[in-house]
Amino acid sequence: MPQHLHDAVADTLADLTGTPADRLTPDTPLADLGLDSLLAEELLTVLAEKHGITPADGADFALGPHATVGDVLALLDADRATGGVRPSGALL
Repeated sequence: MPQHLHDAVADTLADLTGTPADRLTPDTPLADLGLDSLLAEELLTVLAEKHGITPADGADFALGPHATVGDVLALLDADRATGGVRPSGALL
């Protein structure tokens, strides 16, 4: 997984939740950060607008109530591997 993808997710989650990025681990539950379905949608929107990472359609629905930071990374990495994630219009 590209480091910039990890950093983008950690930085965005930190901004949205107020949790320091260095305290986020792949095992951190999104619910513990206060991330609900609306914030999950905002997370994906900010990743697209600020970092140029556009997940495949329906990615927000793949982040269920027990999702972790690692699940977000795995989802984006899987999308990247299949061409679903595009930074600035180009495949990773």
